[in-house]
Amino acid sequence: MKKNITKETYLPLYRRNEKSIKFFITIDILIFIVGLAGLGSNLFIGKNAFLDLSVWNSLIFMAITTASIFALAKSLQDQKYYISWNEEEINFLLPKQKKPECVRVIDIKDIFITDREIKMILNNNQQKSINLNLFFLPKRDIVKNYFEILSKENEKTGTNGGLAPI
Repeated sequence: MKKNITKETYLPLYRRNEKSIKFFITIDILIFIVGLAGLGSNLFIGKNAFLDLSVWNSLIFMAITTASIFALAKSLQDQKYYISWNEEEINFLLPKQKKPECVRVIDIKDIFITDREIKMILNNNQQKSINLNLFFLPKRDIVKNYFEILSKENEKTGTNGGLAPI
């Protein structure tokens, strides 16, 4: 009753609409320029000839769009996080990691699964953890199910990773 745990799978941690994000960043930049033009007009001409905005309106435009641009840029950066696996290895890049992790399935000695975390003990007694709280529910269940199947195969066969003998 071995489910297809060797099937190649790639799960992005966050799914974002990149085109929409770039569109809103463009709109924010344009609104920022309007605020900057209004501020410059008020400061250098004495009256806002652009859109009859006060200095405070211009500053508010600039502050809100700056915050929005940073939030949208962060959202674009979050697209790089993922977890993937195939029959030979598990790869993942999660927040707070500087570089992707790669764990060969045959190097896994033991797997501990809780509601919030998956902890892998490797043959060299090194530990690798995956925080399940980072995943939204459908993906969290897929990841947890994969590691449960991998753990059961490991227990059943007494081999590392459940796929290849020691």
